[in-house]
Amino acid sequence: MKRSRYLVALGLLAASTLAEAKTLKLRAPSKSLSLECSGTKASWSFHDGVWYQRGRELVKDTTKFGPTGTVKTDFVFNPPFDSFDPAELDGADIFLLNPVKIQVDREKFMPFRTYALGGVGFVSFQNEGLTFMADKSECAGENVANVTTAGSTTPVMSGPFGAVGATFGTGWNCSFKNLETGVIQLATNSKGPNSLLFDLAAVSPGSARAVSFGDEEHFAGPYSEGGCGSSFVTQAANEKLFLNTLAWVAETAHDPIPDDVEGTGDKDGDKIPDVLDGDNDNDNILDLFEAGDKDPTTPPVDTDKDGTPDYDDDDADGDGVKDNLESPGDKLKTPVDTDGDGKPDFQDTDSDDDTVLDGKDNCRTIKNTDQKDTDKDGMGDACDGTPGDPDAGTGGAAGSAGSAGSGGSGFSDGGPLDGSTLGGSGGSGGGSAGGSTSAADDDGGCGCRSARRDTSGVAGLALIALLALARRRRQS
Repeated sequence: MKRSRYLVALGLLAASTLAEAKTLKLRAPSKSLSLECSGTKASWSFHDGVWYQRGRELVKDTTKFGPTGTVKTDFVFNPPFDSFDPAELDGADIFLLNPVKIQVDREKFMPFRTYALGGVGFVSFQNEGLTFMADKSECAGENVANVTTAGSTTPVMSGPFGAVGATFGTGWNCSFKNLETGVIQLATNSKGPNSLLFDLAAVSPGSARAVSFGDEEHFAGPYSEGGCGSSFVTQAANEKLFLNTLAWVAETAHDPIPDDVEGTGDKDGDKIPDVLDGDNDNDNILDLFEAGDKDPTTPPVDTDKDGTPDYDDDDADGDGVKDNLESPGDKLKTPVDTDGDGKPDFQDTDSDDDTVLDGKDNCRTIKNTDQKDTDKDGMGDACDGTPGDPDAGTGGAAGSAGSAGSGGSGFSDGGPLDGSTLGGSGGSGGGSAGGSTSAADDDGGCGCRSARRDTSGVAGLALIALLALARRRRQS
């Protein structure tokens, strides 16, 4: 089914290429996520807020975009997103990021950078000068930004819809600092860079283009409210700025997995349809990494050839070890590749390249061809912190006055077993305390056998039983 959907989507893509026009999906923050003015509660959402009505009109103007427009690209709006969670940001060819009401900083923007590296375009007019390209600087009460020499030659300032000119209206006019290497300063104010451009393809071929503006007033209007808003997008310079920006970002923007290929199902049952779900199978690996490459025209990767593409398969290589165990780190980063062979562990049946397949390897990420396991606890000596003691965890603290000692930790994912279910043994001198079984604490030695117990209590009971037996015999 997935294969047939891919072939249909590929046919449609080929047809659209022949006709020169293409259709791109836009996503923007929802009303619930977007900033609003205190008086009328008017939403700043580009998706459906009153501030960007003019912007939406420009997007749908067929004289400007589409088969008969200046730029042969159509745009449609996919449903808005409600958070910056990377697993909820799928389904876009371009993000239009308007001001949001939650606290954000450079780190908060990193999901968008990851998607941009995967091919999804990015245009931000978040207030206070915030983006993944730079840190927030200062804001000034100025209403004009000055186009830089470098910026004036870019397609954003001089593109298919004409030259912006030497200045454009900006309202409060915030700025950026600590720019990422490769970023071009499009415009400045008295506090520093006000508008930024970054073609991420220079960092990674096939990646997207990104533009960030220092404040929302670049595109706001024509709606206005006392103390909140402006009408800059209706000015000729700002209108050209918006149109040129969208046109330039659209040239290379693409969702690495077309919606027609992903389908309308909900693989992991999280109530987010697969076309909008950045992690269809909930395996802690973003679909854009599991797609195999950034080209939407290539078939989805199916590592184990079971008919299910990797982004829908929670054991992509079919080795018996779940993908979330083979790539347990930050989902925004490239999945783990232990042996550095170019295949991430979740697609590599021998992650440490020791000739022992992961499903049987007692140290999955440490080479140990001999599979030596001195204490026979299922964990190889090469990754066992206590290779001579089958019962040991990392060791618990001694209990006081007969109370239970704290248990040792379980073991990390070094073998085919999931250490998150196995606790360490109890500490000496106290009762029999089981170790932690939470995944966050599973970093110790093997705790997969029985916990040690304080035998002094057992010995006492045995002595009492013997004395009682002796007394009964004397009485008889």
